[in-house]
Amino acid sequence: NTGDSCGGLIDARYAQKLNMKLSDSTDDYIDNINFDFKVKIPINNPTNSTFLHCIDYGCRYQNFTTINGLSDIETVFSGTCICDDLSDCLYEWTVSCKDGNGEYYGDKCDGKCCSNTEQIDNAFHNYYYGNSSSTI
Repeated sequence: NTGDSCGGLIDARYAQKLNMKLSDSTDDYIDNINFDFKVKIPINNPTNSTFLHCIDYGCRYQNFTTINGLSDIETVFSGTCICDDLSDCLYEWTVSCKDGNGEYYGDKCDGKCCSNTEQIDNAFHNYYYGNSSSTI
């Protein structure tokens, strides 16, 4: 894959639930098959409706359209633990929500859609330090 052939749209606005599993062992964003996906999560029941399972580098450079921001996305991490830290696993997530926009880098979140970074931080911490409750 090249950067030009990656990405796509997952429009789940009218779904009841969205379960995504994104996996990629490549550390090169140009070869990352999940690079720059645009994901519109369910709008009828945004809380607890979207589950994101990140395996290795699979969740880098994502774009989410949500109602309430990152709080609408429950995230877990698994794989061979090849990321050095949360920022290495995410690089940049762009989030649009009813209050505006945000950018999440793992170590910081800028903007209006930054709620729930604690859940994502904790999920990565459990994954990185071996807590079995964070894996599926």
